[in-house]
Amino acid sequence: MTRLVLIGTLVLSVILFGIGYAIEFIVTIFAMAFDLPGPYSDDPVAWVWFGVSLILVLIISFLFCRWFAKSIEKKFEAESTFK
Repeated sequence: MTRLVLIGTLVLSVILFGIGYAIEFIVTIFAMAFDLPGPYSDDPVAWVWFGVSLILVLIISFLFCRWFAKSIEKKFEAESTFK
């Protein structure tokens, strides 16, 4: 079980690290395309980018955790079947 949690933690860390760069890239491209202040500006619009980024990270984390919980449930069901 510890090994499964460790693997899940490493996978989620890689996913969040990668999605952070992807979100930063997408936000910068949208800001340039629509001539809006970017995420690092002093303008209040930067908070909108923060909100969008936070929502995307929460959605991805939720999907990962749901998948991870289902895989653990399947593992427990398979072990309990053979007992």
